Amino acid sequence: DHTIYAGTEDGVYKSTDKGETWEYIGLSWNLLYALQVTPDNIILAGTTKNGVFRSFDGGNTWSPANDGLQDLIVEAMRISSDYENDHTVFLSTRGSGIYKSTDSGASWQHCGLENKFIQGIAVSPCYNIDRTVFAATWDGIYRSTDGGANWELISSIIRYEEQLHPLFYDGTWTYYYNNALSTSVLAYSTTYLLYTSPSPRNLSTSRMPS
Repeated sequence: DHTIYAGTEDGVYKSTDKGETWEYIGLSWNLLYALQVTPDNIILAGTTKNGVFRSFDGGNTWSPANDGLQDLIVEAMRISSDYENDHTVFLSTRGSGIYKSTDSGASWQHCGLENKFIQGIAVSPCYNIDRTVFAATWDGIYRSTDGGANWELISSIIRYEEQLHPLFYDGTWTYYYNNALSTSVLAYSTTYLLYTSPSPRNLSTSRMPS
């Protein structure tokens, strides 16, 4: 349908012509760092002062969805790669860590990394198998292999390389100081950058503020 949504420092905009023109669709006076659209067309907007809002009608109306959140400054958000089955969404806040929703963002459960400034989240493309989530913080990348219940610090400068097979999943971490091609890049981080992509030739960049 050629639809694109954009979060800005003054709310949400929508384009239905591949970005040629834009229409304002709400949440004025809200700075947005996080915006996700689920496979069932729920728009999740994470703001920096009023928490999360959801829209079920393409942005015509919005309702707050902050049940369980202890911090309303949302920095990042990612939906599960198995969302159609688990309806899971992860978000990070400025001061109280990572939160997880298993009901499409209606409610949130805290799942660790308190007092961490988390500006990037990546969910494994094989989340239904390995339950792996990554969080980019000022002191490096944290990884959870149990859907966010527990976290471990991996490294400050790393890249994740994975190999997929119909019968097994295997991943390895390697030190790397550039983003040269690998089999498949899930997350590559320095202190200031997080790259996430299912394809090493199509990296997207989320830059932390200076």
